[in-house]
Amino acid sequence: MTSSGEEASFFGGGLYGNLAAAAVTLIYVKLVIAICDYGVSERILAPDVSRKLVHLAAASLMIWWPLFDETAPSWRLNIFVPAVFSIQLFVKGAILQNPDDPDVRTMSRTGKPVELLYGPLIFTIAMNINGLFLFNKSESVYCMAALGFGDGVAPLIGKRYPIQHYRCPGGVKSVGGSMAVFVASIFGFFFFQSILRFPETTEWTNIITMAVTAVIS
Repeated sequence: MTSSGEEASFFGGGLYGNLAAAAVTLIYVKLVIAICDYGVSERILAPDVSRKLVHLAAASLMIWWPLFDETAPSWRLNIFVPAVFSIQLFVKGAILQNPDDPDVRTMSRTGKPVELLYGPLIFTIAMNINGLFLFNKSESVYCMAALGFGDGVAPLIGKRYPIQHYRCPGGVKSVGGSMAVFVASIFGFFFFQSILRFPETTEWTNIITMAVTAVIS
């Protein structure tokens, strides 16, 4: 684990400090979604690019973990945003189904509300699990590097530079996408590690295993 006391003291620590930290994560995510929604509506960003930018930003939510005081039970507020979004995505995708909703425009593949129930919802559930069971643990870096950066970058590169398709246990893949997920997963690992600085996470065997697993899954 990494110590969060010094960073959390910026907000005073304890319940109020963790509430403030949760507010920071909410503002961060809302700002990213607003920017991406504007980009899509103004045709500055393609919908698939917007979707993956939101995906990468959501995966990077853990960079704010040092703001949380893990000595207080309220450190679990680190999953406030993914928990709220899990409920929100379900309601918007299964019940409201408004195609003009900003979340639909920025996170769906083709503009259909039901698509919020697929990748976006599953990913937020994974973020909840990561924040509850791997909070301030080195394993979280491997998970979000592969799920966030690897899975986030691969479709963009694979779609534009497929090079060659092949079959693997995870289905039909492209060489371009597989190279992207491998490199992006490793980059994501070092990005998170440079901020969170967890001990004993630089074993290259683990790093390569993470990237290869992301490629074939």
